Amino acid sequence: LNSSWGGGRTIDKDGYVLVCMPSHPNARATGYVLEHRLVMEQQIGRYLEPHEVVHHKDGNKQNNHPSNLALYQSNAEHLRDELTGRTPKYSPEGLQRMRENAQRVNRRRASASRRASGTDAGE
Repeated sequence: LNSSWGGGRTIDKDGYVLVCMPSHPNARATGYVLEHRLVMEQQIGRYLEPHEVVHHKDGNKQNNHPSNLALYQSNAEHLRDELTGRTPKYSPEGLQRMRENAQRVNRRRASASRRASGTDAGE
């Protein structure tokens, strides 16, 4: 046995636990499946559909205990639940870009409105 063999479990670049299951219908090309999806499948007694999302309640991608997992029917449903009531933490540069874009949009709207009402200085 190779000393680096992890027993068929590894962590991907995003921090999720992967389990080697090449025969699983939703296995990646590498033969691995996300462990939290496997745990949810065991909980509900069927394979997950590709559009279904399994959420880690505590935010720890490696805590795959069934009590820490929630199933959503779509990513939109997941994000709606996850982001409702949250205020994003934008960088100062991002805030400045949003301000500049809003100013451009407001100038364009004002100009179009003046043209439509015939009060533009050029008329």
